[in-house]
Amino acid sequence: MKDESNSGEPVNSAGQGENLVAATASDQASGKPGRSSWRQSRRPKTGALTPDQMKRQGDITSFALAQLGSAAEAISFLNAFNPSLEGRPLDVAIASASGLASVRAHIAAMEGDGVRG
Repeated sequence: MKDESNSGEPVNSAGQGENLVAATASDQASGKPGRSSWRQSRRPKTGALTPDQMKRQGDITSFALAQLGSAAEAISFLNAFNPSLEGRPLDVAIASASGLASVRAHIAAMEGDGVRG
């Protein structure tokens, strides 16, 4: 696509200029950033999970759901810092195969002791 305008704006296929960064009139008047700026500034600076990490995430989530009885309990356990695992169980399980095994063993021990969460 060739830029034929003098304004420096990209030109779409119909030959009309496009503003690639849009903000509402109220955003411009108030000086507040647009929604995408707000989201980007608060998004963690981490990369995407690898295929192995995604598989471990699915494995531990399925295992916790099956063993802990309710989705709320499983999600709470996986996302809360656990001192004996030295981190959030979800993070530990995603990090490595040995981490996944450790979290699975911890959940199994919780069930064996009759202790949940």
